[in-house]
Amino acid sequence: MGIELAGFPYLPGDGIGNLLSLEQPHPALATCLEDIARDLERLDLLAPRSAQAPPAAALSAVQNLFHALKEKDAATAAHSMRATLGCALWAERLRLDADERDAIESAALLHDIGKMVAPPALLRKPGPLTEQERATLQLCRRVGLEVVRDKIALPAVLEIVSHAGAWYDGSRRIVAPPAHDLPLGARMLAIIDAFDAMTFDQSYREAIPVDRALAELQRYAGTQFDPQLVENFCRLPVEELLRLRESAQRHFGDLPPRAAPVDAHFPLRLFQDQLLEQLSDAVAFLDRDGRIAFWSDSAARLTGISKLESRGVRWTPALLHLRDGSGARLTEGDCPVAYVLANGKPWARRVLLRRADGELIAVDAQALPVTGDDGAVRGATLLLRDLSPEESLRARCFNLQQLITRDGLTQVANRAEFDRAHAQAVARALEDGAPYSLILCDIDHFKHINDRYGHPVGDEVLKRFAQLLERACRQNDLVARYGGEEFAIICRECELAVAASRAEAMRAELANLLHSELGDRPITASFGVTAVESGDTPAKALVRADQALYQAKRGGRNQVVAIGSVGPVAAAPTPDDHVVAEQVMTTTVPPPIAVEKLRGFIADHQAELIEVDEQRVRIKLNASRVKGRRRLGDRRVDCFLDVAFETLEPLEAKPERGPQVGANRTRIHVAVVALRSRDRRRKAFRELAAEMLTCFRSYLMADVADMAEVDQPLQTS
Repeated sequence: MGIELAGFPYLPGDGIGNLLSLEQPHPALATCLEDIARDLERLDLLAPRSAQAPPAAALSAVQNLFHALKEKDAATAAHSMRATLGCALWAERLRLDADERDAIESAALLHDIGKMVAPPALLRKPGPLTEQERATLQLCRRVGLEVVRDKIALPAVLEIVSHAGAWYDGSRRIVAPPAHDLPLGARMLAIIDAFDAMTFDQSYREAIPVDRALAELQRYAGTQFDPQLVENFCRLPVEELLRLRESAQRHFGDLPPRAAPVDAHFPLRLFQDQLLEQLSDAVAFLDRDGRIAFWSDSAARLTGISKLESRGVRWTPALLHLRDGSGARLTEGDCPVAYVLANGKPWARRVLLRRADGELIAVDAQALPVTGDDGAVRGATLLLRDLSPEESLRARCFNLQQLITRDGLTQVANRAEFDRAHAQAVARALEDGAPYSLILCDIDHFKHINDRYGHPVGDEVLKRFAQLLERACRQNDLVARYGGEEFAIICRECELAVAASRAEAMRAELANLLHSELGDRPITASFGVTAVESGDTPAKALVRADQALYQAKRGGRNQVVAIGSVGPVAAAPTPDDHVVAEQVMTTTVPPPIAVEKLRGFIADHQAELIEVDEQRVRIKLNASRVKGRRRLGDRRVDCFLDVAFETLEPLEAKPERGPQVGANRTRIHVAVVALRSRDRRRKAFRELAAEMLTCFRSYLMADVADMAEVDQPLQTS
């Protein structure tokens, strides 16, 4: 009967367009197909792809498809990620070339893509499926294959996905049998897929122990699975398979729990008998005189010294050309075996070893004493772990994480990563009161660029715009591609006024940037800005930023509109990674008088004037001298105070405004900048910065700016 994987037989079709209009065998499927059609349209996946799409574009499509699956069915996406990591590890051990590894990993991510259109009730059904439900899942499989065929311009990936789940003996094929054998990637994926399905809890059954899962694979070797690959897979050490799951947990924290524990009644003696030969670590047993009594197969493969050659040989560091981290040879005095035999204590160190192919590699070496009942040392066990596969796996995991969180074209964060970071930033802002502002921006008339100059030029424009946004942001900000030509910027610990000022700086820089691809013409963009307020949710903040962006485009484009508790603001001082606190104030005195009042602040606090002109001042002062501060310790804490001035038009005469209507007004942007990054992170210093702004505001007789008072647009040169 074979191992049940909830796989779907393939039904030939004529493309995704026809699939979405077919009569469905299950009532819930129609709604799911409509939902996924909207999702694919949002992700720009229903547009026809070029037959010559570059690999980068294809990988971006892989990424978008995986995120669509994750949004619809997180459990299936988690399974696909585990399968991908399993294939990555196995491909490394088989030493497949980079292109083949990439194809197998991409196929593993997408092999269950059809489940994103399956009714959730079917995927979670605890009992067997009816014929009608099986027919529904068959159609879902067909949808998934058509999506991959339409969107992934990588024939090797399509070939693997098309044959995923096919039986090795040809008795069950999802598509017509290929002219040659099943692709290696499909045969590997079938084994990984089955192993993961058996060792993780499913809605229709509980997970089984690892040893039973391996036995099931061996049972169906030659029929459902490639027997040689099954044998190779079963030789992967159990602890390495479990370490693979730990890697998934570390790099993708939202995955389901690890595999089921090994059954307490599994044949322990069998594992003990075969452990030494199957262990990937090199193992050697040495007698009391330091002579080799046992040399494992892994040791022979690692060192090139056979079992026969090693037996009875006295161990020395020169035998394996051992070196320390600096490359110096280990001497007899540094010998791990000699140390253990003489002292009866363990020895562990990372050293360099000459491998069988002559290459020097890093290994973790560990020597352990073997003692008798009387406590006397009878010998030693030597373990050598080759670190190159682990380092390679770590790199592959990092690359997979980048694939999942980065936009393939622009290399900024993608929509899924933005959604995660935005929700996190909103929660933090509401919890501890830290300011958080959100910027949405959209390139003006981008469709015209694509239509006139072509999509490759449009892609270059998107990349340059993303690079400009990243350059203009602080280290803890996040730039993300929100969709199409629209981008989002998460501004953590940033008030609305400052975020709007930064958006204005970005807008101005873009408007002055000439693009050679467009005949040395500039482009413009519109910006919408908001800040999280009490009672907000991630969705509410996003809607408000989108409304601001809409107003900017409706108002003529190439402008910044902010919606929130603070109105349009003057240009802020140059952003600094060490900015601790910022505030926008207004006063009824003109800039020259405000500068004179500032001189009093400088004198009273024994500050140092670093830079001054009619519109901008930078001073350096000891924060410990600020009046009314809380104690920060006895040491001196220096910081900068950056101040920018702007003259505003008088307010219109309205009865509710009071006696100052018609008076000159000055808008002041103040930023407290820490000289050292570690001061910026201290809670006490942040509190001190807030008190410093209050003290400064009192000297200039200023008020915190608000929308009711500052309602005129920003004047820019």
